[in-house]
This record gives sequence, C-alpha cells and structure tokens, in this order.
Amino acid sequence: MHDNNPQLSTALAAVVLLVGLGLLLRQLLPGGDDPFVPGKAFYSSDDGATLFIASAENFPPFDHEGKTAHRVHVFTCDGGKTQIKGYLERLSPVGKEKMRALRESQKKNPGKLPGLDPELLANIEIKRPGDKAWIKQSDVAGASKIMDIRCPDKPDASADPLQP
Repeated sequence: MHDNNPQLSTALAAVVLLVGLGLLLRQLLPGGDDPFVPGKAFYSSDDGATLFIASAENFPPFDHEGKTAHRVHVFTCDGGKTQIKGYLERLSPVGKEKMRALRESQKKNPGKLPGLDPELLANIEIKRPGDKAWIKQSDVAGASKIMDIRCPDKPDASADPLQP
C-alpha cells in the first residue's frame, strides 16, 4: 500500500476500521429513536441495478422473491435528489452467526456499544455493482477503495450516505 509512509498506512487503516465499525453499528442497532441508526436499508437482488427497501434487521444475503438480495450502501451529493449505488454488502455464514450473537448481546445490554470484532469484519464482504469479486471488509487496501465514494462532478468531494 504505502510502504514509504507507514504513518499514512496506519491512519488509512484506522479510518477504514472506524467506517467498518460505523457500518457494523448501523446493522446492530436498526430502528429505535436514533436518527443515525436506520430501521430500513436499501437492498438489491440484481447487483444494484434496482433497489428495494426492507428492514435493516435482514442479514444479507437473503432470499427476496426467489432471488438473492444484498444490502446496497447508497450515497448522494445533492441532498438525496440523485442516488449513487456505492457498494453491495453481504455476510458469510460465519458473519451471520457473529452478527446474530452481537445483536442478542446488544438487546441484553442496550446502552453498551459493542467492541470492534475483527472476525466479524473478516466475514463481511463488499463489492461495487458490476464487479465480479467480493472483497473482505478486513482487507484495508481493497475495502478502502470500494468504500471511498466520490461525487461524480466533484472528485475531491466525498458523497454522503443516504438512508431510505
């Protein structure tokens, strides 16, 4: 990655892990009164070509009308008028079990924030719509490229996450 600048590599890894933790918290704590924690999420059963909205309680991939559905992280650069389908997300079977266990733990301890679980991050996979290969979210270099969603007309500006 940045072999000549280990501090930059460490900082980038920390940012990706923090983003991963934020995404993990969004999945762990769907619904409720927190405006930053959605009760709904975007999904697609056709590699991001079309979207549907369903409960954020779903563990992707899951069956939707006979097709495999994945979570889609959607972004905007204009307050929601235009949607950018940033990347798709799925859990491995181990990831689904880890997520279930974390949600159960959260229900028992609702005020306590969960810790960052490297095994869970290693079992969350992401890819851009149209890509063939899924990348483990724990792959800092690969995941950071996929999760860095930029505004099409302003490549220096990051797109904003959009909730349904």
